[in-house]
Parts: sequence; C-alpha cells; structure tokens
Amino acid sequence: MSWRLIVPPTVTPVSVSEAKEHERISINDAAEDLLIQQQLFAATRFAEEFTRRAFVTQTWELRTTKIAQIMEIPRPPLLEIIPNSTDASSMVFTNMNDVTTAIDDDTWFQDNVDEPGRLIFKSSLAFPYPWATWGWGCIPYGYMTLKFRAGYGVDGDTSVENIPWEIKEAILQIFGFLYQNREGQPIPCGSVAHTLLQPFKVEYL
Repeated sequence: MSWRLIVPPTVTPVSVSEAKEHERISINDAAEDLLIQQQLFAATRFAEEFTRRAFVTQTWELRTTKIAQIMEIPRPPLLEIIPNSTDASSMVFTNMNDVTTAIDDDTWFQDNVDEPGRLIFKSSLAFPYPWATWGWGCIPYGYMTLKFRAGYGVDGDTSVENIPWEIKEAILQIFGFLYQNREGQPIPCGSVAHTLLQPFKVEYL
C-alpha cells in the first residue's frame, strides 16, 4: 500500500500572526514572515507525519494490492472517498496487463465516522472478481487506485476551526523550536509537542 499527496493544503493550522504572537516576534518584514510561513508548513508536516493524520483539507491518492471487503483509509479524518461520478479516474482496478476498469459507485460505501475511515464493498456484488477470488486481502495480478479527501474541514473547506487545540499548540511548540534553532538541531523526543500529539497518533490494523 502506498499513498501520495496530490492536492496539498494551501494554509496551515496556525497563522503567521498567531506564530509571531506566540514567540513574541515584533519584526514586521516580508522576508521574516515568509520564513515563519515556511517553518509553519514544516512544523505542520512534522505533526502530520507523527500523528499520521491530515489537518487542513487535502486530497490523496491511494494505491494498493491489499484489497478486502473492508479497507482502512489512511490520513484521518476521512472527509470523502471521491466517487467516479465526480472524477472519472478516482477509483479504478488495474490488472497485470495494465487494463483499467472503473469501480462503480454503487458497489461501495464509506464510513467516515470511525478513525481511520473505511471503504466498504457491498458483499452482494462481485467486482472486478468474485469475493472468493479477490476479497481476502491480496491481488497478485492487479491493484486498486482511489482518491480521497481528508482533514478537519467542514464539507471539505479549508477552515482550521475544528482542528483540536492540542494539535495547534504542538505546531506552535515545534515552530518555536525551529525558529530558535535554525542549524538543524533535532527536536527532543520528550518534548511538549510529542506529548500533545501522542493521543492523536493513528494506529492502523
């Protein structure tokens, strides 16, 4: 299983002004603000990789040969598995001859309440092969690709209001360390940021 970010977020959970206030930075300079914004993106990426989550709404592509009737979708919280009716190439099966077949929207549904979210195929249907052939966890002669959106946004927007305050505070802690230590010192493993993020760390089956 592998996944790649195809539409990254355009904003960070913490704004430049919030970061400057947190660190008591009084410099009003475009170059300094750009540095702060870049460090906020880096701090956000660190927190997302540590928790294995998506914070601000973003779109991912998942590719896997591990196909089962119930499949976990990485990077919670899941907002939407993008159906083929929205994007004709969103969910397809590719066989060993590089022939792709779209997976019909009415053959599956999503669970975006649990974390991680799940893709659930309807057991009464048999696509692209009967479950006795392909539904038990491995397709050695093909793979499935799907696109999904994840993050704490409402209805897929880029709002940050629903991101837990502990995550925002952890990003501020990481940013503060990056801002004060610009020569590449590693963030201490026992830092406050790690403690704040630990409850949000996702464990996959």
